[in-house]
Amino acid sequence: MEYTLENELHDKITEEELTDWAIRIRRLSREYIDEIWYNCGFIIQDHAPDLKALRDDDILSIKESLEDAKRVVESLFLESYADDIRKNLELVEKKEKEQEKEQE
Repeated sequence: MEYTLENELHDKITEEELTDWAIRIRRLSREYIDEIWYNCGFIIQDHAPDLKALRDDDILSIKESLEDAKRVVESLFLESYADDIRKNLELVEKKEKEQEKEQE
C-alpha cells in the first residue's frame, strides 16, 4: 500500500508526489522556492530579510538533501491545499524557464 499523507484541510498526497515536489523544488532558484511558500500563504514570521516567506535555513535544507527537502515540503503541505502547491510549483517552473530563455 502506498503511503498517503493527509493534512488538516483533508487533502491527501502520496509519498511519490511528495518526493516529486521535493525534487522539482530543489531545482529552483532560492527566490522561486520562496515564491511558492509565499503564494501558498505559508509565511514564516522571522523569514530572511531578502525573502518573503522562508528562512535561509529552510532554503539550505531544501538544497542540501532530498530527505531534508521532503521534510520542508511536507511542512508546507500540512498547512496548504495540495492544488495550491501544484499550481504555484508549475507557475514558478514556467517563470524560471522563461527567465532562462531571456538570458540566452
